[in-house]
Amino acid sequence: MPEVIIRGGRLADGTGRVLRRADIGIQGDTISHIGKLDEEDARTIIDAKGLVVSPGFIDVHTHSDITLLVNPRAESAVRQGVTTQVFPNCGIGLAPAVGAALQDVEERTRPFGIEVTWRTVGEYFRQVEAARPSVNVVPMVAQGTVRMAVMGYSKDPPSRAQMAEMKAHVEEAMQSGARGICSGLRYVPSGYASVDELVELAKIAKRYGGLYATHMRSEGDDGDWFSAIDEALAIGRGSGVPVQISHLKALGSEAWGKSAKALSLIRNARRNAVDVMVDQYPYTATSSTLFVLFPQWCQEGGVSAFLERLADRAQEGKIRAAFATTLAMRGGGSRMTVSEYAPVRSLEGKTLTQVAKLKDAPEFETAVELLRGSKGGVSMTYHVLETADI
Repeated sequence: MPEVIIRGGRLADGTGRVLRRADIGIQGDTISHIGKLDEEDARTIIDAKGLVVSPGFIDVHTHSDITLLVNPRAESAVRQGVTTQVFPNCGIGLAPAVGAALQDVEERTRPFGIEVTWRTVGEYFRQVEAARPSVNVVPMVAQGTVRMAVMGYSKDPPSRAQMAEMKAHVEEAMQSGARGICSGLRYVPSGYASVDELVELAKIAKRYGGLYATHMRSEGDDGDWFSAIDEALAIGRGSGVPVQISHLKALGSEAWGKSAKALSLIRNARRNAVDVMVDQYPYTATSSTLFVLFPQWCQEGGVSAFLERLADRAQEGKIRAAFATTLAMRGGGSRMTVSEYAPVRSLEGKTLTQVAKLKDAPEFETAVELLRGSKGGVSMTYHVLETADI
């Protein structure tokens, strides 16, 4: 006799079959029966009439590295049916917490009262396990954090010793249970890595049956979108790992209307034996930092170095011009909203255009001032996708 019966629901079993009426019997932590259990009794009976019963959803792209330590119950996920989360993503993680990465991790966790006691990726994984989260976790190792731990915010190619150190971090992570490596090539310092560097790190993941997930170098607003797709595929070919292209989207005016071509590139790669998949979110906004409006070269060395470059007239002119191009490509300041700005919470929910009017300043100067005032910690919501592409 089952201990629990979920009775009368419509079953979505994950196979793609049409929904059907079925009861579910559960014994311990195992589904023991699927079918008609009208005559059966159980200690707990859940009436699912009018509801859909399905396996838990797997969210393949989350950034719950911090939040799961703060609130391991993860209600925001569980109440939507998510029972498994994959993180970190976009090359940004909480380990290894050494070198320049330690300061970055401490700055991001400090507002939540988290003491960074771990150093290696494996030690961080054990911290997550100790929190006893309500959801399953598929852990990854963040390539950008690995590079930051070894090279800080340098955009130089790694020396042989630095490459060996990065490989050692990835090896330790994979041995500790990571299921793959993720990059965020639209951000720094992740985006300072070359294809060859990424291939070498992905080869470590390959030895452990891992995959390569990537927030690509461009999604339409920072170089050629299709070249970025080709780069992701090249990393898969060069390393032999499966490739997961994160949140595939046509971002900005240069990419709008071109989703069919992007999907065609990916389908062709699959037909030619490249193991590649994509994920996507079904809405027209993206979440990122304010820094994505500025070119990567001017961010080398971190926020202080960025501000120093702005004091040089020649460099400031180049930065301003690049900012104007990206801003226009993303549809202008009215299509981007401040979602987090700790120094002045009242600015949250306002567009960049609105904040500029409040400050009686152009949008470029306003963006720089926001970055200066928060030491780079400005989160934004960008309404830069078109429904037709989704």
